[in-house]
Amino acid sequence: MRDVAEAIALALTADVPEGSHEAFYLTAHDQCGTAPIEELARRNWGDDPPVPLDTTYYGTEPLRSFFDIRKAETLLGWTPAWDLGRLLRERP
Repeated sequence: MRDVAEAIALALTADVPEGSHEAFYLTAHDQCGTAPIEELARRNWGDDPPVPLDTTYYGTEPLRSFFDIRKAETLLGWTPAWDLGRLLRERP
């Protein structure tokens, strides 16, 4: 929730042309599985997943989230501070 709230605050103060809009995926950098996302996509959808997979995005970090958050990082300057590891470490 904190990461999403930060992204919303950045979006509200972003310098964008009047009347324009953008849509963003907001998620942690990582997914909570143990298999690389490309493997999971192919296991579920074969060689033709419903969303194109950018292998350069997943190549260096194969456990990244399925959703590509680079647009929010680029246009808003937003980077998620939370991931599953931090959540598990810091939750009571």
